[in-house]
Parts: sequence; structure tokens; C-alpha cells
Amino acid sequence: MLRVLVLVLLLCSMAFVACGNSSSPWNEMSIGTERLIHAVWGTSSSDIFAAGGEGTILHCDGALWHRMSTDGLVLDGVTLRAVWGSSSSDVFVVGDKGTILHYDGNMWMSMDSGHTNALCGVWGSSSSDVFAVGENGAVLHYNGAEWVHMTSDTWDWINGIWGSYSSDIFAVSAYGTIMHYGGSWTIIAKFPDTGLIGVWGSSSTDVYAVGLHGTIRTRHEIIFSS
Repeated sequence: MLRVLVLVLLLCSMAFVACGNSSSPWNEMSIGTERLIHAVWGTSSSDIFAAGGEGTILHCDGALWHRMSTDGLVLDGVTLRAVWGSSSSDVFVVGDKGTILHYDGNMWMSMDSGHTNALCGVWGSSSSDVFAVGENGAVLHYNGAEWVHMTSDTWDWINGIWGSYSSDIFAVSAYGTIMHYGGSWTIIAKFPDTGLIGVWGSSSTDVYAVGLHGTIRTRHEIIFSS
């Protein structure tokens, strides 16, 4: 009986190890740097952008990652924290010290944000309707010509932003504040015991805010709940 039990345990452990080593669909990719990568966005599996520490911007063609040149565009020590685009030739990256970069399909260019605050999130509905959020309640809007400061009614560190369309946008902060834009920014919920990091939804009535301590809060119709 003891021999049978030992054999069963041995077979189970071998099966567990085999599954752990060979069945995972996740594979590590070589990117040529050990710098922290904060954000990723793409138009397809063969057109992916990633951004991170020390002004790093990477692009993947579906097989290989290569570093894109940002020489002279990013101050020393600046971390790039978010990336979004409307197409492969219209990509925005934001980061520390008010840094905003734009890619036109050929090269990256620096944009004047008018801010020195760290910017942590970026989202848009089109190339002429882009929002960036960040430190000290910073909310900026790009209208296709320039970045304009918006009133947010908070001094929170705003980490994430997402919208279903141009006048239905949500943003979340490190102090648990959830904001909504429908022509102007308003605070619609506060969870001071929970720092929120990111937000995404499938529609205006199906929104998810995530953050510290395993927090996921959902919006169905009007009310946010944990």
C-alpha cells in the first residue's frame, strides 16, 4: 500500500512539473535593455510600441524589438510612463517632467506640454482629441494644434485615463478618486483607502478601475462598487 501511495505521489509531482515547464503560452522576448518598461500599445501583432525608464522607446515588428531614437528629446533621468496612438503614424508617449513625445511614422518629436509635472496616462479618441493626466491633478488636452490645461478639481496624482468616446472619459488617481469627463471634469467617486492605478472599459456602462491591494472596482450604469 505504501509503495502504491509513493508511486501515485511521484507521478502527480512529475505531471505538475511537466505542466509548469512546458504548457505556458508566455515566452520571454529579448528587447536589448534591462530598463524598466512601463507601458505598451500597438495597432497589431507586428506594430507594437513600448516605453519606459531613461527615455526608452522600443518598437516590435512582430519578431524583433529595436530601440527607437529619442536623442535630444528627453531629459536625463526621465521615465516614460504611458503610450497611446490613433494609428501607427500617430503615437503619443508621456512621462516625467511634463514630457510628451509624438511619432509621425518616421521620427519622434518633442511636444510642448506647458507643464513640469509627471504625466502618467494618455488616451484619445482621435489624433486631434488626446488627453494626458498626471501629478498634482494635471489634465491636458491636445486639440490637434496645442496642449491646453484643463481644470480637474483635484490635486491628486492621476494615474490612468480611458474613454468610450470624446465626451465620456474616466480617470483614476493614487488617492482613490474616480473622475469623469462629459464636457467638464467632475469627481464621481472617492475610495481614499484604495490607490487606483489604471482604468479601462468596454463601454460607458462597463468600466473597471484597478489598484493597490488587489483592488478592482467596476462601474455598471452609475455606481462604482468593489
